[in-house]
Amino acid sequence: MLNFLFRVYTKGKMISENLAEVPPKDSYEPIMSACLFVGLKIKNLYDEERLCIKDSFSPKRVHVEGCNYRLYGSVLPLKGDFITLSNKIKQQKAHDLIGYNTLLQEHKLSCNECYFNLKPPMYPIDSQHIKKVLPEYNFKDFICFNLKASHFQSYTSTNLFLILPV
Repeated sequence: MLNFLFRVYTKGKMISENLAEVPPKDSYEPIMSACLFVGLKIKNLYDEERLCIKDSFSPKRVHVEGCNYRLYGSVLPLKGDFITLSNKIKQQKAHDLIGYNTLLQEHKLSCNECYFNLKPPMYPIDSQHIKKVLPEYNFKDFICFNLKASHFQSYTSTNLFLILPV
């Protein structure tokens, strides 16, 4: 009964949550050079089926070696202060959370909301800073509502990563 009410309330198709146990099936290209990433984490087939980014952001499906999830979003070249930041990160041998956050603060950035994603070579930056790398970003214009899923299932948080593969 509860499932029926949920379907009526969301007024859309439902993708089976059983897909959460199935790995993604699409092809994901490896990221081989330093870049910035704005997009979504894809952990399973459920994420892959329900999440959609508008074509105007040129979304790509990529992965980073050593990461246990895939990425779907905009891959951008390093520019400005992000080049300096990446050089400082590369110079450090250890990357503890306090040291990383201090380094980000020097560049007027933070990772207060996404620190649990810190796992080199992926360096998270709070999503409030996305417009510094993607000025045209607006969540409602970034996400498109997937025809395979209800609108409710299409929502997720957007991530910003500095990626520095070895």
